[in-house]
Amino acid sequence: MNKIKSYFKKKTCAIFLFHGVYESTNKYNIINYTNKHIDVTKFFYYLNKFKNYGQNISIDDLVYLNKNKLDFPDNSFIISFDDGFKNNYNIASKILEDYNFSSIFYLTSKFIYEGTSSWIDYIEYCVEYSDNLNFDFPWGNQSYSKTKISKINFLNKIRKKVKTSSKYDQNEILDIVQKKAKFDINKFNQVKLFKKMSLQNIKSLEKNNLFTLGGHSHNHKILTHLNKKDLIKDIDRCLYLLNSNLKNKIKHFSYPEGLKNCFSNEVINLLKKRGIVSSPTAITGTNNKKTDLFRLNRLSCI
Repeated sequence: MNKIKSYFKKKTCAIFLFHGVYESTNKYNIINYTNKHIDVTKFFYYLNKFKNYGQNISIDDLVYLNKNKLDFPDNSFIISFDDGFKNNYNIASKILEDYNFSSIFYLTSKFIYEGTSSWIDYIEYCVEYSDNLNFDFPWGNQSYSKTKISKINFLNKIRKKVKTSSKYDQNEILDIVQKKAKFDINKFNQVKLFKKMSLQNIKSLEKNNLFTLGGHSHNHKILTHLNKKDLIKDIDRCLYLLNSNLKNKIKHFSYPEGLKNCFSNEVINLLKKRGIVSSPTAITGTNNKKTDLFRLNRLSCI
């Protein structure tokens, strides 16, 4: 695939963004329709391409080179995972260890401590198991039928509305959907794709010198949508919970959603004051020694 090869360049580092890896065939029509979790065969395919085209470095290597204004190794790359899904530990980390690839896992502390999921994962589940529902959202009436395309259009519109405007609270939107769809938490918890790592899992990852752990907020809310009090509370809660249970202090942090509107100078300054030294976005691109460490680009692999 020439597209993958194009990401590897002289004096440049590509940071690849993953969320999850699964082994069995995805049996759902709607859950994971965005391919946030990729099939393990595809994961092997990517890793083999990375091995052939580039050389792996760690996030700490990148920070050291950047701070000292040194060129990155030619065709260098980093592997990153967001959120803290269980399959990062059960599947991905075992494979990464076999390849001897340094990687970083950005953790949403509430997901780890409470085993919860993001608002959109809950909504995807609701839409998967319900048909012909109509909702009165703050932006207007919206519905879906029983067809896959109708449901995907519904979800895409919700994603766009909530991610691009601070007017809409993700938990309020989730509440509207769950009530009408008659959400069943017990059945939701049976979906393997949604399961998160435990404290024991992340402690085990930390023991492996190949792996680095970072923060990814506490509630997985868009940080720029929070008022200053809630913003500080969210960041501090995330760092406190992770630092309290890990031997190494959290130094790296990725922004939830990671789009241009999802972080700001205020967010960056708060992170710096708390000892964070780098923060990747989800903005497409590669990086060189001049790239701002708090505006690192990443490449999504789906």
